[in-house]
Amino acid sequence: MRVKLFRAHFSNYDVSNIILAQKKYRLIPLPIRMFCPRTPNQGFGRIKGNIKKMGQQYQYAKICCFDKASRLLLWEVSPTKNGAYHFRNIKEGVEHFIIAFDLNNQYNAVIQDKVIAK
Repeated sequence: MRVKLFRAHFSNYDVSNIILAQKKYRLIPLPIRMFCPRTPNQGFGRIKGNIKKMGQQYQYAKICCFDKASRLLLWEVSPTKNGAYHFRNIKEGVEHFIIAFDLNNQYNAVIQDKVIAK
């Protein structure tokens, strides 16, 4: 008996194993999730850092990553409780700048320029 293979895509679509079995399809699980860059600004790079306020870890901020050449906003994240943040799926070897905004409006925004994803 010949088995047909079905490649499941990674979305919110739930695959019915009963229907696939009736049609003689078989699911083959992949060990890791796959990522395909869709835009020129996406890639396999990462940027990580830590935000501090007056030398102490700070979590009440909004951190934005921009492409330096086009000034396009790529990601916006909130830091963890210990102030750590990271951006992923960013094109490697390209300059970016990061802006952190204080959500309590006690301090002005801070910027880190010429950040390169690795």
